[in-house]
Amino acid sequence: EQNGIKYAFLAYTDMTNGLTIPEGKDYLVHVYSDEKAKSDIESIKDKVDVIIVSMHWGEEYTHTPTYVQKREAEYLSSLGVDLIIGSHPHVIMPVDYIEDTLVIYSLGNFVSGQAPLGLAKTIGLLVGMDIVVKENEVTFENLDYKLLYTYSTSYNTNYKVYPFENLTDDILYNHESIEEEYMN
Repeated sequence: EQNGIKYAFLAYTDMTNGLTIPEGKDYLVHVYSDEKAKSDIESIKDKVDVIIVSMHWGEEYTHTPTYVQKREAEYLSSLGVDLIIGSHPHVIMPVDYIEDTLVIYSLGNFVSGQAPLGLAKTIGLLVGMDIVVKENEVTFENLDYKLLYTYSTSYNTNYKVYPFENLTDDILYNHESIEEEYMN
């Protein structure tokens, strides 16, 4: 509970990146299924004001949500999820609404050792907002987006995360044009 608003935060993954969940320890990772999500959401929706779901999903290094991401987002929205926050692609994907559900398909990378794979893998999205609940209706006000850049002097050393507003061309050449491209 925060500021008089009760939140539920659920997390799922579409894949385990080839890792095997240890036998008898299914509680370590919630692999997404429509049935699991429906059961979890139905068990909490009358106890909270806001439902947030974190999704590890999508195709790495692709800026466009997949059919599966869109389908799962639509399904979660139909169950009453208010906010979906995506990760896994390592690049920024669109922010969109499905009905009243805010969907951030992928935040990109926050701290990244993927600079050798290209500029897009060093950029993340910081999203801020006010969550307002009035008469059982959830809205998002003052949505704010900021790009973040992971700087390193060499691969896997001396990392620093910079908001784009604090960058200079010495840190990231042509950062203003890059920011304009991403934010449009």
